[in-house]
Amino acid sequence: ERLCQQLLRDFPTLIDGHDRLGMLRAAQGRFTEAADHYSRVLEIIAKDPSGYDPELIRLFEERKQHALSNSAPRP
Repeated sequence: ERLCQQLLRDFPTLIDGHDRLGMLRAAQGRFTEAADHYSRVLEIIAKDPSGYDPELIRLFEERKQHALSNSAPRP
């Protein structure tokens, strides 16, 4: 987690820190936070989508949706 935070500080315009924190939060069961990080990844990509493969963008959208579906309260 500390290294992810350092990535965010040192390289705020790159997706790596948010991607790794998203995966970490999902593994911890902290799905709302994971979804937030994937949203930030998608925001960074939206500023210059030409540098990203459409499959990679789709992967982050799927990760975000998965996190959101797991963060919803269960009946």
